[in-house]
Amino acid sequence: SNIIIEGFTVCKIKRYTIQKGQEIKVEILNSKMIIDEIISKLKKEINESTVTKIETKVTFIMSNELKTDIIESYTRPKDPYEFDFSEVGDEIKSFYYSLDRPIKKLHLVYENDILKIQSLPAIPELNIPEIQEEIDLSNFDPNNIDSIYEFLESGVEQKISLALNVLKENETFKEKVEKRYLNLIRARLNDPKATIEQFNEGVLNNLQIKLFSKKDNFGSNFISFTYLDEEECKVVVDVIGSIVKNVFNIEKFIEKAEQCKREIDIIQLYDRNAEIVRKDIIKNNKIYSEGWWSQISNRLLHINISKLMFDHTHFSASNSSLYFKEFMFFLNINYHSKIYLDIHQSDTPHFTEVFWLLREVPTTNWSDVEPEIPDSPLSFKRSGKMRVGDFGKWKTIKK
Repeated sequence: SNIIIEGFTVCKIKRYTIQKGQEIKVEILNSKMIIDEIISKLKKEINESTVTKIETKVTFIMSNELKTDIIESYTRPKDPYEFDFSEVGDEIKSFYYSLDRPIKKLHLVYENDILKIQSLPAIPELNIPEIQEEIDLSNFDPNNIDSIYEFLESGVEQKISLALNVLKENETFKEKVEKRYLNLIRARLNDPKATIEQFNEGVLNNLQIKLFSKKDNFGSNFISFTYLDEEECKVVVDVIGSIVKNVFNIEKFIEKAEQCKREIDIIQLYDRNAEIVRKDIIKNNKIYSEGWWSQISNRLLHINISKLMFDHTHFSASNSSLYFKEFMFFLNINYHSKIYLDIHQSDTPHFTEVFWLLREVPTTNWSDVEPEIPDSPLSFKRSGKMRVGDFGKWKTIKK
């Protein structure tokens, strides 16, 4: 069972031992016992390989559920190597839950049969000292906008705070920073009135940044929300929507679309605006191009999206993203044909009226989910294809 203490979940971690002819043995593991489990696993890993040292750095991220951002490095006689997962990942999570208060980071070094542990904050009752992080601020130039961008995208609270303090005195830099990041912060916080001072609250963490590098989710011609949770889906929608929002007024586009009288008018209107959006995004991507914001934007811009896939996708929160309409507009800017939307056993996406205002009306396939086609804001009818179930018959929809 779980016990909630001041918003922190303390779980009982159980170990089951099964031996033939004997009763199942159940033990409740405390923090020290879990550390012993970690030592045992790491020792086995080293004994069965040429590895001489294993170092694991963990950042804990708690939202709807606990997530771990892991960097694990192996030292061996030839080349060292690094992973973004750990052989003791389950034990690390168990250790976190065994504590009576949350920690932000954990640093493990196993070498010569000795495990050294540090944490942030320290855990005195387990004799675990605080991680001593050396943060280099010497290269910060408050008069260089790229230095401001670098510190804001560093993921280090002290660096971010230093950059934000400069903006209090430099209105020109503040305007540039707001133009680049403010829509993202507002989308992440679900607050259209959020300010750049709330940057630390809304900026992407490292796990969210890594999401955009996953080939299973972002291919050359598709975006897939397959098995993504609520937070992951909303990050994708918020980021893409913010990129478009930075350069485009979607409501003015919708107003102009409503005045169109023919299909060709919509196609030409969309093409003109898509080209402007594409060029402006390319221009923005050249600003501090080595930062993760420009790199994510650049990668997304090079996807010729022909498919958008939902499979066991938790999408409810994304439907209320501040910039969901902008996200929808983005889908057709590189692909000059019908996009295929495949929705299977997922929360129903509310595609908004922009569904009917893309260059081509998308084709939709709905499987084990209630179909929902939005209303069209146009004065004339456009048509698209849809079916219910993978073996259903295709039918034409007009609105």
